[in-house]
Amino acid sequence: MKKISLILSFLLFMSSFQSQAQEDFFTTEGVALSNLDQDLIAVSFLRANFGSRDRSFYIVVNQGQDCMNVNGIMNRVKFVKSCGGLLDENGEPIKIANYVKALNLLEKQGWKLLTIAVDTGLEGQSEPESHQYIFRKREVFSP
Repeated sequence: MKKISLILSFLLFMSSFQSQAQEDFFTTEGVALSNLDQDLIAVSFLRANFGSRDRSFYIVVNQGQDCMNVNGIMNRVKFVKSCGGLLDENGEPIKIANYVKALNLLEKQGWKLLTIAVDTGLEGQSEPESHQYIFRKREVFSP
């Protein structure tokens, strides 16, 4: 009985370790999301497929870099990869269907949502791409 509980404990430990390791692979601009050297970031969402029924989005993290995709000249995936897009462990942009999932991901990576800025140039749309979510790095408390 003792061996079974020891094995189960070990398996639980390994599964939690693996899920944490997977989260650490989220990067932007070549840096892990949890290790960004900024106090404030703005997160926005870029529709993955313009004009289609696919309602998925890419996550773009603005740390103050100067990027512009004028009139969609640049391919969306190329733009996301080169300009602050949140990437997985293979260097591919993360695509989400629900942007609240991304906001929760940022919270888990040590960021706290401060406010939401709405782009009034989009005539008050309530779509995710008309908003920028402003996050502040959480304070790290050491005992």
